[in-house]
Amino acid sequence: MLGVILDITQRKHREDEISRNRARFEAIFNSITDGVAFADPQRRIQAINPGFTRLFGYTEEEVVGRT
Repeated sequence: MLGVILDITQRKHREDEISRNRARFEAIFNSITDGVAFADPQRRIQAINPGFTRLFGYTEEEVVGRT
């Protein structure tokens, strides 16, 4: 029983850390004034920041998934 409790506790700590890191990344990504786009190895756009929208005028819906 103790092993199960420790495993659940460790998992919860890891999930909390991932959540904090994700929030930190999103805050940085969204506050960069330069246009930033993330693409996969096939050059399909996966995400853009607000700077990209201001710079190029395209919305996320218009560019995500395109090359």
